[in-house]
Amino acid sequence: MKSLTAAVLLATLVSGHGGEPESFTFTTTAPSVRLEMRCTAGQHALAWLNGALVISARCPRAVYAGTARRGVNRVVAAVVRARSAGTGELTSLEADELLAWSVPYPSRWSITVFR
Repeated sequence: MKSLTAAVLLATLVSGHGGEPESFTFTTTAPSVRLEMRCTAGQHALAWLNGALVISARCPRAVYAGTARRGVNRVVAAVVRARSAGTGELTSLEADELLAWSVPYPSRWSITVFR
């Protein structure tokens, strides 16, 4: 018989604009986390966990499964227009530069953190 473990929701952020970063913190006692971004096609998802770029992917869905610190963690996330991001993953420097030049625009997207 297979044993299943339910994911625990740690935090969710819903945004109404693209081209600008949003940030929030979450606290966890276990180091394993999963960040999941949902956004509309035609956009590129970006997310940093404690300063490290962990998501750089085309929408509609982007996921990071890895480790976080025990205690308080900081997430910074944004979506940008996919045509501005080019193809493939961006480096942290490329993502920072792209956001610096991005103009805010209406866009609904979300990021959720699970343990």
